[in-house]
Amino acid sequence: MVKLRLKRFGRKKSPFYRVVAINSASKRQGAPLEELGYYDPIRKLLKLNLDHVSAWVSKGAEVSDAVQRLVTLANGRTGEVIELPKREKPALAEKPAAAEQPAEAVEAAIAEKATDDAQPSEDASAAE
Repeated sequence: MVKLRLKRFGRKKSPFYRVVAINSASKRQGAPLEELGYYDPIRKLLKLNLDHVSAWVSKGAEVSDAVQRLVTLANGRTGEVIELPKREKPALAEKPAAAEQPAEAVEAAIAEKATDDAQPSEDASAAE
């Protein structure tokens, strides 16, 4: 059976993938029947020949999950290099502001206690 899957290239921690049609019994790095495109996750680039992908699927080739996602991202644009959108990092919650509030509350409580301690001593001296 033929599968459409990714073949890994690139250095350690710098992956680069080719989308290939390959015999399912072959190793990941085995000789492909046909190279259909490439995917660079570091630079967010994708190029697929969707005509050849659909030809292999019509012949009964099984598509891996990763290749299926890439075909969906290609979205009908065949033969051109597609720049994929980069993920935005979620905004961090403002922890410093939350940390300041308890410190301010502690300072206010200390100041309040100091004024409370000062008032009874003044009243006591006035009574004498």
